[in-house]
Amino acid sequence: MPHFANKEMKESAQAESDRLKALPIEDLAIEVMSAFGPDGIRIDSGHLRGAVQIAEWLLRDHLVKTKYTQPVLGPTIEALGALEAAGLINSRTFGKGNAKTYRSTRLGEKALAEGTVAV
Repeated sequence: MPHFANKEMKESAQAESDRLKALPIEDLAIEVMSAFGPDGIRIDSGHLRGAVQIAEWLLRDHLVKTKYTQPVLGPTIEALGALEAAGLINSRTFGKGNAKTYRSTRLGEKALAEGTVAV
């Protein structure tokens, strides 16, 4: 992405942010689960796959700015909760706060491979 965004890029990012936050949680959860698949977030040792990183990943083809990711963050957290309740991902809390990182379970990996992700 260029350093300076043009009007079209901003409108595209806003439209995608609006689309994501308007999705029913079940549908957003399917999109969020893709972050754990082969084309998902690449993580190295010591790096997070938390709600913020996933919200940014959802907007990866658009401007990844707080203005666009912030409205998607709450629904992303809800979708992560739905995926965890379905047994498709696990969370781990770390540090002194409520920071969480997520990883797919074997059931989640199977659902991704078979294209059967559902909550």
